[in-house]
Amino acid sequence: MNPVTIAYHFFRKIQQKYNLKEEDKLTDTENEKVNQLISFFQEIVSSHNLVIETEYTLDLSEDEDISESENDNIAEGEDDNASESENDFEAQQHSEKYKYSYEQMQKIVDKSERMSFNTLKHQYRKLKNPTEVSRIRKYIAKGGTDYQKYELIKDFVWKKFQLARSKYLPVKDEDLKKWALQKSQENKLESFTASHDWIRWFKINRKISSRKITKVISSKSEIDIDEIIKQGRAFVKVASKELMNFDRSII
Repeated sequence: MNPVTIAYHFFRKIQQKYNLKEEDKLTDTENEKVNQLISFFQEIVSSHNLVIETEYTLDLSEDEDISESENDNIAEGEDDNASESENDFEAQQHSEKYKYSYEQMQKIVDKSERMSFNTLKHQYRKLKNPTEVSRIRKYIAKGGTDYQKYELIKDFVWKKFQLARSKYLPVKDEDLKKWALQKSQENKLESFTASHDWIRWFKINRKISSRKITKVISSKSEIDIDEIIKQGRAFVKVASKELMNFDRSII
């Protein structure tokens, strides 16, 4: 097998396929690709069996533009999981009304036990009447508003996704759904189902897209006979010396 012949004909086919002329100067990115090709080429030439595996994983998209049509599709598809969308909208309305985080709501409930509403209202000016404090107390008893729980789910899934990709582990839609349902169960958000539309919206919002990953698995075919003989002789030499330390009757 002649590596130069292979490289020559590979180069000719590349020229024919892309119909481009080569440039004398390389960019940093092009130089990196050249080095990767050399490593890959060496793997091919020195192997008698080469298996190329392809799989897809979710990854951060390099394209900053988000398709408006995709957003429209999500809006149209919300009927697939109407109850989930309605609960999300209702919870968001409450959240917009109060503008309080879960921690702040806890403080409001705690302080309401030891101070009058007027004093409490002076510290939290968005409170309108004691009924709102009672409603907040119910939210705390449930572990927060539904909207806050939705936000916790999104944050949890995002962190799990980042951790998996930082370890170069493949991530699929099924993984996003599994993580989302795991967190919803922890937060006792029974209405949440991690629907197809929710997954799609999450990926668009976080600029996540599908990416193809190619793995090359090779087995070497070239056996260096001289090296094997050399190692064998070295072993015999060492073994002979070691055997001198033992009685022949036990060898």
